Amino acid sequence: FINPENRPLEYRFQTHFHPTFFYEALIDLIFFFVLLKISKKFNSPGQAFSLYLMFYSIGRLITENWRIDTATIGMFKVAQLLSVLTPSIGRYLYLKLNKNVQK
Repeated sequence: FINPENRPLEYRFQTHFHPTFFYEALIDLIFFFVLLKISKKFNSPGQAFSLYLMFYSIGRLITENWRIDTATIGMFKVAQLLSVLTPSIGRYLYLKLNKNVQK
């Protein structure tokens, strides 16, 4: 529940909103524990970061669906556009770092 004086004008008749900050924090916490668990298998510094880029982007892509205070370009949310691009960068880094270790 959000008090009427704290609601954006275009949502002044809405009473309840999704706590997207909480969703994102929860997803990030899950990703943290997953990375912590699998980090022992990494052979190169930077592999955990590259996986974090992929994980974080997936979480952000999901939570942006419920966010109402976000920048847009046309009908697309900027954060979602970046969340589609960033996993590709993370995957590229992960594969490049993994290939460098195997040489």
